[in-house]
Amino acid sequence: MEPGHHCEWLWLLEWHARLAGGHAAPEAAAALRGFLGRPAARRPEGALRDVLDSTGAVLEPGARLWPQTEWLKAATAAERPAAARVLGAYLREDGLWHERRLPDGSLSHEPAPASSLYHLSCAIAATAAPRG
Repeated sequence: MEPGHHCEWLWLLEWHARLAGGHAAPEAAAALRGFLGRPAARRPEGALRDVLDSTGAVLEPGARLWPQTEWLKAATAAERPAAARVLGAYLREDGLWHERRLPDGSLSHEPAPASSLYHLSCAIAATAAPRG
């Protein structure tokens, strides 16, 4: 299970609720938030881990960029400062970004796939859009 996908589904459910005038799946949203609230879902600095199993045990301890963007999109008002702080750590001064936080906590220097720009752009657009 990838916590980043949990955030993506949360954002989609909330987006649908805003458009439809009501939440179609409040129990599903609560279950997704509950899974994300498990301590194992986050690394010590707060970043969402890459992969957990269905019990919440860590399968991949790293933390790619894209789950952090999805968390920012799905974050509640109270979570937004933490989500922005975590995502901000991936951004570099030269306008680029680090693709992943490694298991030891350091940030990688590998080339980032084009999909990372898509995720960053969507997070910026989603956080700039008014929430109803």
